[in-house]
Amino acid sequence: MELKNLYKVMAEMPGGNMLTLPPESSKEMNAEIMEYVEDESIKVKFPLYEKYNNPAGIILGGFLPVFFDLSFGPLSYLAAKKPTASLDLNTTFIRPITIKDKEIIVKASVVNRSKSFLILEAQAFNSKNDLVAAATSRMMILN
Repeated sequence: MELKNLYKVMAEMPGGNMLTLPPESSKEMNAEIMEYVEDESIKVKFPLYEKYNNPAGIILGGFLPVFFDLSFGPLSYLAAKKPTASLDLNTTFIRPITIKDKEIIVKASVVNRSKSFLILEAQAFNSKNDLVAAATSRMMILN
């Protein structure tokens, strides 16, 4: 599946006509889907900006869950083939990041699925391919 067609595919899925694609939040964060492996994983790139800094010049930790959420969202919808809702999002911070890193790349994967739930995990990497954070999420599949 071509990356440029992912949003078209989502729009044609059940409930897709109710979606704003791409989401405004993805546009605001300049998210770029780099790779999608059907029903398995997605890789999303986010540029880093000085406005994301805390007073010490380090990217504010709260942006990492946003990057993860903006990666889990499309993956969950594509994997479930219908809308989902986050039940939780757990983030582990491993090392600080700064705008010198230029971008963060998140790889999110489906760990397990049932009729009603998805279990997802993700890792975030800086421009040197160092692991900077990890996350897990449980998503409820909506009917």
